[in-house]
Amino acid sequence: MNPALPLPPPGSDAERLIGARTGGWRLASLVAVGAMGWVYEARRDPPAGTDEPLRIAKVLRPGLNHAALRRRFGREWRIQRLARGPGVPQIIARAMVGWNAAHADIKPASADPLDIAADGPPPHLPCFVMSHAPGSEMISIGRRGAPLSPRAVRRVIRRIAAVVERVHAVGIAHGDIKPQNVIISPSLTANTIDDVHLIDFGVARVIEPPRRAERLSGEIEPADQVCTPQYASPQRLDGGGATFSCDQYALCAVAYELLTGAPPHPRGGRAFEQYRRSIREQRPTPLMEVCHIPKSGEEESCLLRLNAAILRGLSQDASDRHASIAALIEALGTGD
Repeated sequence: MNPALPLPPPGSDAERLIGARTGGWRLASLVAVGAMGWVYEARRDPPAGTDEPLRIAKVLRPGLNHAALRRRFGREWRIQRLARGPGVPQIIARAMVGWNAAHADIKPASADPLDIAADGPPPHLPCFVMSHAPGSEMISIGRRGAPLSPRAVRRVIRRIAAVVERVHAVGIAHGDIKPQNVIISPSLTANTIDDVHLIDFGVARVIEPPRRAERLSGEIEPADQVCTPQYASPQRLDGGGATFSCDQYALCAVAYELLTGAPPHPRGGRAFEQYRRSIREQRPTPLMEVCHIPKSGEEESCLLRLNAAILRGLSQDASDRHASIAALIEALGTGD
């Protein structure tokens, strides 16, 4: 897992939590800093053995520890738990991290610590422990030397799309698909991908809850409208919430960047409103014009098919996109 933001200097508040313990877990090291939470390696305490798998703990940042964001943090772990299965890190435990200016420790979870709604910041931070998704952010795989070929990109995108399709099948729209939220196994080569994980369900939305989630869906507040503009559909930029169609747009924007080195609509230094208007006025440049990967006959044919599938997924109107992620997967083709 790579940090979304630079790690803080030694002695920071985030580092002061290292070594904190609960009845079953210890925060071993700080591995990432996000806009909403600090992410640590989590180890069993006492250790379960030399072959103990690495776990990850996400802790809400103290400066954000108020009622609205605690509820949002609680919604994140609930939705990620609902999305459990291949390609999504498994929620293992939740706890409360004791916090004040001079001391930090971890307390076991109460009945529902993530629903605390008292006024003012409480002395504990919500935390959840999940399985580790080993690997690198997806976009980094195109920076390891020669660019990936169109056929290799198709294999990557089909694997990611399969995870997204499974998440949609349990009624969840992720809402923030982007290269930083897709983790690829370090054993990626030109021919194989051992593992793909979709992470960070912080703005995900339950759209069509399956039977097992009927009670849960009533407890989950609607997600806010946070998104990453370069991968967001026009509907998201206009203030809409996460939808299956918006996830499809974002996935196709990621595919476009993996092939070309840039998203379909680079933001540059433009203000948000200017950027939002420009999306409505410009269509992405066809891949055949901007993809400079050397092409054989098979690669040329693959790129033509990717161009049609990806540009349809990037349609401004949701009704013009593929009917589903399954339809996108079919349009991408196989042949590998």
